[in-house]
Amino acid sequence: MSEFYCKLSRMRGKLRAWNKEVFGHIGTRMAELEKVMHTAALQYDMERTVMSKIAYHEARAAYMKQLEGDANTAFFHAVVRQRQASNYIARIRSSTRQWLTKIEDIKCSAASFFETLFESDKDTNRHPVLPFTLPRVSLGDNERQLVLPSMEEVREVMFSISLDSAPGPVGFGSGFYQACWGIIKEELVAVV
Repeated sequence: MSEFYCKLSRMRGKLRAWNKEVFGHIGTRMAELEKVMHTAALQYDMERTVMSKIAYHEARAAYMKQLEGDANTAFFHAVVRQRQASNYIARIRSSTRQWLTKIEDIKCSAASFFETLFESDKDTNRHPVLPFTLPRVSLGDNERQLVLPSMEEVREVMFSISLDSAPGPVGFGSGFYQACWGIIKEELVAVV
């Protein structure tokens, strides 16, 4: 299992290096696009032709797209900021009914609350009598659960996961595994 994850980690590093080689450093790319835009603007100022105007607007559009990014980026960041603000605890009432506003006081109060909540009484009965019988797993069911999944079962599950799902611990989402299924299927099934 760890060998598979090591391979994925090495591939991740190589993909990052490839990304830098192909797409380059963003600062350098911005400088190049700005230079192209200024050159196109100068040419349009000198020539005043339709073709030079189109070339200038195309260069400006490429520069602005790189500068501003996707139109959804501002919306995404606004949603994240709103979620962070709603997840922030500015104050909390202690067990003595006083408002605590200092972060350390809030942490101590929360820790104290949960320590008391999860403390166990030594006098409690750990196995209460239930008014019903608990279901039992039969030997046949247990044996079926212990059988390793087939390659087709793993493939079926892998391809049922949405392409937009969150990436795993190595940073690859289900889209990667689906696209590379032919290459990684044996190792992936062995890990499962």
